[in-house]
Amino acid sequence: MTLPSGISNAHYLSWDSEFFGVQTAIIQSRQLDAGSLSQLLESLWSSGMELVYWAADPDYSESSNAALVCDGLHVDTKIVYGKKVIVAAEQAPSEHIFEDYDVLSDYDADLEEIAADCGQFSRFQFDPRISEERRFELYRTWIRNSINRSIADNVIVAKTQGKISGLVTVVGDSGTGSIGLLGVGKAYRGRGVGSVLINAAMKWFAMTGCPRATVVTQARNRAAC
Repeated sequence: MTLPSGISNAHYLSWDSEFFGVQTAIIQSRQLDAGSLSQLLESLWSSGMELVYWAADPDYSESSNAALVCDGLHVDTKIVYGKKVIVAAEQAPSEHIFEDYDVLSDYDADLEEIAADCGQFSRFQFDPRISEERRFELYRTWIRNSINRSIADNVIVAKTQGKISGLVTVVGDSGTGSIGLLGVGKAYRGRGVGSVLINAAMKWFAMTGCPRATVVTQARNRAAC
């Protein structure tokens, strides 16, 4: 399915629509007033869309007002962190080790559990149109597609006493490294696993020629922030 040619300010999300079973589109412009947003939404509803996402500009007051006027539901506030890639000096021996996840090795189900838990603060968690089952399956699919390298360049895992205790997925593109999923198993939180993974990601970015790194998280996820 595609949107009618007259709708130029939105994009049909084919993967989301098929996966969640809800015809979904995303509005491309981040700055719209109430009248423009209302008109665009009417066109999208008329075209068969059932769910529309809008990443509104938080610094543009008209966008916030437009979302309220059009009965929008605020499900997420994204924050993008960026920094120069600086690899920490060699640290003292730790109980945690990290290594690249071998795509040829036996698949470890713990990866899916850790990945699924990454979604507890995502927009999918707070979107009433998305079931918990679908949300969990989304993150399981995310880690599987990261491991087969279709959406990530590498998957780094932390191991504690031989068991996977955390994971981070990384991508290097045009000199910028980005972190996709970053998660620590519930039983291993507060023990420095996250720091080990971040340092491992920084080393990977440095080795692949990425002088800058970014990560996207949610404002409500205070621990991640």
